[in-house]
Amino acid sequence: MRRYRAGRQTTLQPSRQAIERDDLIDLHARTHQRPLRIVHQHFGHERTRVVGAGLHRPVGARAHHGQEITRLSGDALDAIRRRYGVVFQGGALFDSMRCADNVAFPLREKVRLPKAEIAKRVDSALAQVGLEGVGQKYPAEVSGGMRKRVAIARALVIEPEIVFFDEPTTGLDPVLVNTIHHLILDLHRRHRFTAVMVSHEIPEIFEIADRVAMLHEGRIVEVGPPAQLQASQNRVVQKFIRGEPEGT
Repeated sequence: MRRYRAGRQTTLQPSRQAIERDDLIDLHARTHQRPLRIVHQHFGHERTRVVGAGLHRPVGARAHHGQEITRLSGDALDAIRRRYGVVFQGGALFDSMRCADNVAFPLREKVRLPKAEIAKRVDSALAQVGLEGVGQKYPAEVSGGMRKRVAIARALVIEPEIVFFDEPTTGLDPVLVNTIHHLILDLHRRHRFTAVMVSHEIPEIFEIADRVAMLHEGRIVEVGPPAQLQASQNRVVQKFIRGEPEGT
């Protein structure tokens, strides 16, 4: 494990040996499915997401859509990244931009479209997450749940093939957690994207995922349908599902 300083925040990055493990980064997402990862400890899930989305280069060659992304750069790598949408933990909205401008941001950065077409797509994306008429408000002027919806609209506005959801319900009450989960399910059914979600929500994740993988200390310890993990004999898996404290 190596320690780095990022501004005032200290971050940990796994060693070369850890990041090369096939069971960490070779989790295959099946087209149009909703595989969802359980994360047991903080180490591991962020690294996995940024590698999977093409935001960080993995160690060693990894194929994606028949291409080894470690050999790509420039326009070729950008073309791969355009296939992804990312809903960051906390939303990561720009406070100085109105909600509509936040949703429009990836279109303006990645796609050359007329202003009228961008506005049309933004209005459609906001409507799909139930936020008609909210576009002219700033993030600080809407609720936490609405900010989550704006972040989801921004991820979907580029019509991605795969969407990464990083703890999309963090900080929400149980009612809003359920609301956001069902919104994601509804959007998945309509748009048929492949969803990869990082979550600690138990037992809700077993109700919305096609496949579940548990990440523990940088390694995937088990992956399969929800019923398989719920019946797992793996002590680590069962302790996490039951919420047992460390050391028991």
